[in-house]
Amino acid sequence: KKVVISGGLNILEFQVAKSLLNLKIPYFLWIESFNLKEGNSLFLPFRYLIRKFLFTNSVSVICGSKMSVEHARKMGAKSVILNWTSFNIYKFNFEKLHQGNFLKILFVGRLIKRKRIFDILKALNGLNDYTLDIIGNGPLYRSLSDFSKKNSLAVRFIGEVDYEKMSEIYKNYDILILPSESEVFGYVVIEAIMSSLAVIVSDQVGAKDFVREDFHFKVGDIRKLRENILKLRDSNLRNELVKYSKELVLNYAKPEDWVNRFLEVLKD
Repeated sequence: KKVVISGGLNILEFQVAKSLLNLKIPYFLWIESFNLKEGNSLFLPFRYLIRKFLFTNSVSVICGSKMSVEHARKMGAKSVILNWTSFNIYKFNFEKLHQGNFLKILFVGRLIKRKRIFDILKALNGLNDYTLDIIGNGPLYRSLSDFSKKNSLAVRFIGEVDYEKMSEIYKNYDILILPSESEVFGYVVIEAIMSSLAVIVSDQVGAKDFVREDFHFKVGDIRKLRENILKLRDSNLRNELVKYSKELVLNYAKPEDWVNRFLEVLKD
């Protein structure tokens, strides 16, 4: 028998794993997360010990990104398998040709500190020929709005949008930016790529595997983010990045391939 349990951090998963080991039943872990620091810092040692136990006692750890692979190895996993996170990517598939140097920029996500949305606003400060639409709600709405007004930024706050409408929404934009200080994966990256947007991400976004490396930037590096935005005024470069990223997604993150790879692991 082989049992798959998630690679989370809670006591239930620890108890399941311990019971399996007592019964001499091997188990697999399936994870995306590579960050132990999220949540109450008082429980960090507890989260660390649970994950260490789970990883070192599993047959193998199946990881959703290269960042989670690195994490699993550091935590003592004996065998690590990369199986990129996937979902129904086809509903977002849209082909378009980028033209012109006016940029329609998009951010999608919760308006919370971890997403570092202020970094986008700071990078845009003083620039022209762009608009930024922010889709999502959260506790930082007021301060983000105040900052945008104070600095006369071309920003619109759209609020929450029904997920079923997002495949149509993406079609209206040129660039997606995800500057998070910690992002387990970042499904919006894949959605945007499939919708033919060029993407800029921080180096702590799991889905950076699908974005050309020169359009990654270190968390908090406003100057580099600004440089990347300015580069993407070149519509030919946007088309080049879309082609590069979409090929990667279709080669490595198709949902049917994800299922098949997962099943092959269990058969072995």
